[in-house]
Amino acid sequence: MTDVADRTAALFTTRLALPPLLTCGSRVKKHSPQSHKHNIENQDQARRDRRGTAFGYLTRLWNMTSLERVKKCCRCSVIGAGKGPTLRGSMDSNGQRRAAFSGLTRCGSVWVCPVCSRKVAARRADEVSGVVRSVANSGGSGVFLTLTMRHHQGMRLKDLWSALSKAWAAVLSGSPWQRMKAQYGILGWCRTVEVRLSYQHGWNVHIHALVFFDRELSEPVMQTLGEKMWNRWSRKLSTLGYESAAQDIHGENVGHDARKLTMTARDAASLGNYFTKVAFEVTSPNTKNTTVSRSPMGLLADVIGSGNDRDMARWHEYEQASKGRRQLTWSADMKKWSHSHGEEVDVVTDEEIAVQDIGGDDLLQVMKGWHRIVHRQSELLDAYETGGITAATEWLDQAGVAWVRIQLPDDGHDRPHHGRVSG
Repeated sequence: MTDVADRTAALFTTRLALPPLLTCGSRVKKHSPQSHKHNIENQDQARRDRRGTAFGYLTRLWNMTSLERVKKCCRCSVIGAGKGPTLRGSMDSNGQRRAAFSGLTRCGSVWVCPVCSRKVAARRADEVSGVVRSVANSGGSGVFLTLTMRHHQGMRLKDLWSALSKAWAAVLSGSPWQRMKAQYGILGWCRTVEVRLSYQHGWNVHIHALVFFDRELSEPVMQTLGEKMWNRWSRKLSTLGYESAAQDIHGENVGHDARKLTMTARDAASLGNYFTKVAFEVTSPNTKNTTVSRSPMGLLADVIGSGNDRDMARWHEYEQASKGRRQLTWSADMKKWSHSHGEEVDVVTDEEIAVQDIGGDDLLQVMKGWHRIVHRQSELLDAYETGGITAATEWLDQAGVAWVRIQLPDDGHDRPHHGRVSG
């Protein structure tokens, strides 16, 4: 089984490693309120650390990227008149402060931007999780399907990606697909593309898809469907001058993998996160480079760390090849079914998600000196979240940045306050 299939199987199959079920007479370990609070604080700090890493990567990317929108992302104010962004604050369900900026340019790139991709991925993960739960609640089932293609050094990523898109379209076209939909009770599908860079074999582009059914199907039946889809996939690749890996030296099929989903709430959340995991590769300890290949964000980390010209050229190739492509795609019938069951998917674009403000209120406006802290902006967010508005304004004063207060926090609720410009 391929590296892709191995990682897929380890995460989301009928053999998914879940905590053992509680048996009769077992007890759930209770945590003290102090311990619970400590855990929340640790989780919140870990989130801030990941955010800081993402912003750090983005600030380095500004001077390296070939994409104009990324060069301006989280860097340029859209408010005008020489003003900087607005600091917004809110409280989460655990009573922890959350901060973000409004009034900054956002690129919305799910493939390239370490900051926007995290925000978009969180929304898309919720969408996938919601649909998985709805299908399970309606008595349906699903299969996790992986389709791969052969690749080697010298193949251009743009060409591989184009062939992949055409092969997937061929799988879903014509009367054969309509017969499969009727035979298996297919509700629809969602699909994501994963890109890796093999040290030995170059760019590796493959598809992960969730196919949903209106009934409970066994894994052997799902694997039969997967075989039929792979046959159509393989034939189309052949007409394009490519091929799907068929068998390894042991006779194992490595061109595709079809695994029945376990559809619990926990698994639904895991599937949502996995389907959008590209966005978390910058900061997630579970998505580091392997001895065999690198993720795109792993490639970016290497470029930042070493400045290797060959890696830089590969990164620019990736930027251009991914530009304008969708990371997560839903079939029209799956979107329609989801809407009828109270799940809204794909109703806003990635760019619209990226520019959406968090809930809460405007706290202060940066008036002058944004250029002084643009590379340190995550520190200001941290200051507010850990110390409130006082800590945030003190941080700005120490940085020599002029600001004006917009809201004054009061017992978790903000009320208007017209302050003077401070420096």
